[in-house]
Amino acid sequence: MTIAALEKCQTELTTNYEGFVKRKIQEGKLHDLFKFQMQVIHQITNWKDESEKIDIIDHIITIFKEACQELVICQNCAQPFNFRHCKNPSETEQGYRHVIELSCNDCGDYFTIAEGREVVTHFNWNVLGIVENLRRRSRGFTIKYTLANLGNPALINIPNNGGRPVVWIDGNQVLRKEDALKYWERAKSFLKGGKKQTDIPELQWYETEEAKVFIM
Repeated sequence: MTIAALEKCQTELTTNYEGFVKRKIQEGKLHDLFKFQMQVIHQITNWKDESEKIDIIDHIITIFKEACQELVICQNCAQPFNFRHCKNPSETEQGYRHVIELSCNDCGDYFTIAEGREVVTHFNWNVLGIVENLRRRSRGFTIKYTLANLGNPALINIPNNGGRPVVWIDGNQVLRKEDALKYWERAKSFLKGGKKQTDIPELQWYETEEAKVFIM
């Protein structure tokens, strides 16, 4: 086979793969495809050297980037997402874990798709920013942001030892800064008038060994 024929074959394979990636993205399977593709690459053992593996990954990531920029738009703003490829140190083995980040400049929505992770991380930069701003404005309590699953959008944690109450915002569920502000205002009103009460009718609550927790 001539060099020209080999180049033509390679071009056809790339074109076919690009079409396959686009179809899967349109089917809403970006996360599954990315995880599967990276898993297959890591299972291959007969690379000439590590640089060949890196080149293949970079080529595939470029195809994913072009497909995402063409097909994936923010549902809030109808704008294309920024695409970023990151390599984070693996927590379980040597080497790196590859991550795709999609972010919207307009509304602040942010998604991370990581190999080896079962779910897509979704949060909003603007919510994170306003929580930090509200923390500086809080008096007698504080407000914190977390991506741990709280089970509810927001909680008020009042320590049994008389410590400073904490308003927790679940970044997985609170995706608009207006909602974060709403929870802060409600918590401020509640704490100002009834933080020593446990029978406030508008808020359900439960108790742990360390604190009373009110659900907002």
